[in-house]
Amino acid sequence: MRNCIRLIVYRIHEKGLEVFLLKPQQSNDKWSLVESTVPVDFNVLELLDQGIEMDIQDADGRYVQTIAIDGDRYDIPRIRTLIRQDVGIVKEKIKHLIPEITDGSYVAVKEAFKKLLPHEYAALKELKDIVLDRNLLQNI
Repeated sequence: MRNCIRLIVYRIHEKGLEVFLLKPQQSNDKWSLVESTVPVDFNVLELLDQGIEMDIQDADGRYVQTIAIDGDRYDIPRIRTLIRQDVGIVKEKIKHLIPEITDGSYVAVKEAFKKLLPHEYAALKELKDIVLDRNLLQNI
């Protein structure tokens, strides 16, 4: 268990690698990745097969567990329903982990760099490198 988790939902489309970002509450704020301060049991997240786990340092110097999942592999609008059917204790924690889909949208990684805070760049850069390596291996 840790105090914080960051979830990156990504997909590969016409624009290349895209990530799901949450829209800011106010128009002058930066967009953000999905982040939860609710304690999460990471064993439950193993249900999300083939997720990419990363430890990324944030602006305060603390390491944030970051998990990236392929949005095309999962039916993201239904993922909340599927997770709720799992372990009862974890059910309440997961509700806070995955936001409603209407609170954000997919953005090309190149555009996401302009919309995110600097400490979130590292997570996207590492994700981009991992996805590129995976795709190269699959296409060999």
